[in-house]
Amino acid sequence: LQAVCSVPGVPMRRMSISENGISDHTAAGVSTLMDEARGLEFLDISRSKFHPSGIKVMSEELITSMCLRHLSLAHVPLSADSMLPFCKALQRNISLRTLDLYGCYIGDAGATHLARALGANKGLQRLDVGTNAIHAEGCGMLADAVTANTALTVLKMWGNELHLGVQRLQRMLLKNDILTELDITGCMAPEENVYMVKSLI
Repeated sequence: LQAVCSVPGVPMRRMSISENGISDHTAAGVSTLMDEARGLEFLDISRSKFHPSGIKVMSEELITSMCLRHLSLAHVPLSADSMLPFCKALQRNISLRTLDLYGCYIGDAGATHLARALGANKGLQRLDVGTNAIHAEGCGMLADAVTANTALTVLKMWGNELHLGVQRLQRMLLKNDILTELDITGCMAPEENVYMVKSLI
C-alpha cells in the first residue's frame, strides 16, 4: 500500500482496507499512508481493531487532513475514551463530509462528545450513528447540537433505543430546515412521535 500511495503521477483518491484486522500496532502505518496519499478523499477502515491509542493516532491525522471527504469507522469499537480525542479532532476538521460510525457502540457518553463536535464542525453533511447503544439522553444531546448546525443534511440513528428521546428530535426539526433525511427506524419510540418526525422531514 505504501508503494502504491507514493507512485509519482498516480494520485490515490480512494482506499478501502476494511476487515483487515488493523490494530493499534499498525495505526501509525495507516497514518503514514494517509500522509503519502495527500489527495486521499475516501478512507474505509471499518471493522478494524483499534483501541484508544490507535484512535488517537487516527484522530491526529484527521486534524491535519485537508482532502479527506469520507471516513468509515463502522464496527470499530469506540469507547468514551476513544471518542473524546476523535471528536476534538472533528471539531477542527474542515474537509470531512461523510462520517460512518455505524455499529461502534459509542453509547450516550460518546454521543455527548459527538454532539459537542457537531456544535463546532461546519463541514460534515452526512452522519451515520446507527446501532450505537444511544438512548434518550444521548439522542437529546445530538438533537440539540443539530438544531443549530447549518451543514448536516443526513442523520441516521436507526437501531438505537431512543424511546422518548425522539421528542427532542421533533423539537429540533421545528427549528432546523437544513436536515433532509433522518432515519430512526427501529428506535423503540412511541408511534405518534415517529409519525410526527416523519411529517416534519
